[in-house]
Amino acid sequence: MKNTFVSRLTAARKMAGLSLQNLADKLGYVLSKKRLNKYEHGKMKPDSDLVISVAYILHFPVDYLFSEPAVVKILKNMDFRKYGSKISKTEQEFIEEKAKEALKRYIELENILNLNEFVSYYNYPTKISTAQETEKAANELRKEWNLGYDPIPDVVEMLEDKGYKVLEIEAPVSFDGLKAFTGTLRVIAL
Repeated sequence: MKNTFVSRLTAARKMAGLSLQNLADKLGYVLSKKRLNKYEHGKMKPDSDLVISVAYILHFPVDYLFSEPAVVKILKNMDFRKYGSKISKTEQEFIEEKAKEALKRYIELENILNLNEFVSYYNYPTKISTAQETEKAANELRKEWNLGYDPIPDVVEMLEDKGYKVLEIEAPVSFDGLKAFTGTLRVIAL
């Protein structure tokens, strides 16, 4: 339970887009940032009143803080698209936790529905650095996946049909998207 509470408290805070200081401020200075940090590192255990207050402020049910998710997947190599917008560290943590939570729900739903999706990931063998190379890679993808040359009516559906997990998450306007891996799964968050 200790590790579950620690990881879930940290995840809930980050999904709420709050720093430790922001959470301490929202708690009305009932406790300090330093004390919250001790809770997040498992060095102290909060009492039930504090757990209820924290859950209320973070907009999560109390049981979220103590329940182990049915599916645990670790997103690795998160690569954010950055078109010139700058994402703060707090926003990045918020987005990462939202993506992790959305992936857990996605996989839990697939398990409930007993869906075993076919996977056909596309790997282009070289780094693309010019418009001509982009066009060449797109043509090779169209051939490998038998897409033809007409416009693709639904890119998300096409990617999901090939085994990619496409997540739509609530995020700041400065967020364009990200890609990540779980070791076996490829994930795209928008």
